[in-house]
Amino acid sequence: MKLNFDEFCEAEYAGVYRAAFAFTGDREAALDATQEAFSRAFARWNRLSREQWVGGWVMTTSLNLCRGSRPRGRVGAWFGEASPDEDPDLHST
Repeated sequence: MKLNFDEFCEAEYAGVYRAAFAFTGDREAALDATQEAFSRAFARWNRLSREQWVGGWVMTTSLNLCRGSRPRGRVGAWFGEASPDEDPDLHST
């Protein structure tokens, strides 16, 4: 079954953002990674929309982007700095 991209975004966006925010502790970095992951998924949507693992693909892509943007020499610096429950952006959707 082929998924509708808008419906997929509605269902998955908040979870991907929360994971990115939990990983980074930085709202801007989490938002950038989440948006980029969904943008990459959209570019490949004809192929990805038929796969059951599309949600995992977007999540992995987002977290890989977070990992790639983490400041070098600060291993673990982003962990524990903030809680996703404290982020007001998550409650506005």
